[in-house]
Amino acid sequence: FLGGDALAVDLGGGPGYLMLALPVRRRTLFAGRFAAAAVTGAVIGLVYFAFGAGTVQYFYATIPAAILLSIGLAFLFLLAVLAVAFFFSSFFRNPTVSIVASLLILIIGFPVVTSAGVLTGVEPWFSLDYGSQAITSVLATNFAHETISHMGLGARRGQLTVYSFAPYPWEGATIMAVYLGIFLV
Repeated sequence: FLGGDALAVDLGGGPGYLMLALPVRRRTLFAGRFAAAAVTGAVIGLVYFAFGAGTVQYFYATIPAAILLSIGLAFLFLLAVLAVAFFFSSFFRNPTVSIVASLLILIIGFPVVTSAGVLTGVEPWFSLDYGSQAITSVLATNFAHETISHMGLGARRGQLTVYSFAPYPWEGATIMAVYLGIFLV
């Protein structure tokens, strides 16, 4: 997992402080590892967007103008995810624990919190997963910030109300920037 064990590998056993002839400060090591992970993730993301844009160009003979905004939001999301992963990597000494903690929070925790809003009607503006939905919602032609659906459960059970939320682009960017700021410090 990108960045999950970036610091725990070196700092857990101590070799991270003596990588060169002179001792390396933790802040310098952190900045270098974070920059390397960000560049790696950005290259992977740009390749993904290039294939997607090429496919859209081939089938529809046009590329949406909002793709640049989507790429920018994807890069901001990458930085926020890396900040969360690096936080756990610096907090735990064992690389396996830091990777598992990052995965549990990012792949299970945030989506569960976001999904809870479907039934409760609470907009999950505090979830990084919810903020990341702005990456694709800027490309939607029929964007709706909130939709409410009623599903019948039978004569005896009544109705189930299902809420669906999608962040505005500025809202998603703000959520991701806040997570980046909180977990990078």
